[in-house]
Amino acid sequence: MSFVTHLYDLKLKHMDKTITEKFAELEIPGGIGDLSSIEARLAALENPVSILSFTIISPVNPLEVGEELTNISFSWEIENFAIADSARVIDVTGEETLYTILTETGSTSQPISMSKTIPSTNSFRLDVFIGGKTIPSTVRTVSWRYPTYYGNGGSTINADGIKELATKSLRSSTIGNYEIADELGYKWIVLPKSLTQPTDFRESGFPVAMQSPVEVTMVNDYGVSIVMNAYRTTNSFSDPITIEAV
Repeated sequence: MSFVTHLYDLKLKHMDKTITEKFAELEIPGGIGDLSSIEARLAALENPVSILSFTIISPVNPLEVGEELTNISFSWEIENFAIADSARVIDVTGEETLYTILTETGSTSQPISMSKTIPSTNSFRLDVFIGGKTIPSTVRTVSWRYPTYYGNGGSTINADGIKELATKSLRSSTIGNYEIADELGYKWIVLPKSLTQPTDFRESGFPVAMQSPVEVTMVNDYGVSIVMNAYRTTNSFSDPITIEAV
């Protein structure tokens, strides 16, 4: 071997060592030389972690304003959970961890204390953590809404009369259909005043004669005071009717 060739071989060996040392100095969690860390990252590339489902089992949405949420149940399914670092259910609104997940699939019921006195939502999310990254689920919400009431009644109405109407529903909008049964009386539709009010009432596209709303302040079943607009048909009749508020 010539002297020049020998020097060239030494230079290549020195370059190889330098490259190896430089890789070892990279700030990669676990280190470039950590075989288990490398295998975990390769596994994550070949079989990525994904959240297949995240669902609120209970409560049944929505709740009425003032109603207390004392317990919440979730279910989940996480693909390739074994290679994840950790996972937990987050109360996004309250910015706190509700539950740490330890299995690929499952469900849990967790105590919680929460109530809203105005229409609101509280958001929850499942976060999976792997290699310094966060994989978030779709956000799930629990909602609180004002009640609306409708049914047959007399010519006037007060707070107690509103609660005696046949139907109570929890709506995000006053627009929609109100089905009132066949009973002799005036047809009442009572809506939270703070929501956008209908501009017209119809049946099968034809106008329904309604009086101007009467303002009534009532306290719902959970102790929340709500100002309501009570709409009444101009005439009393016994036929069933579906009134469309538009």
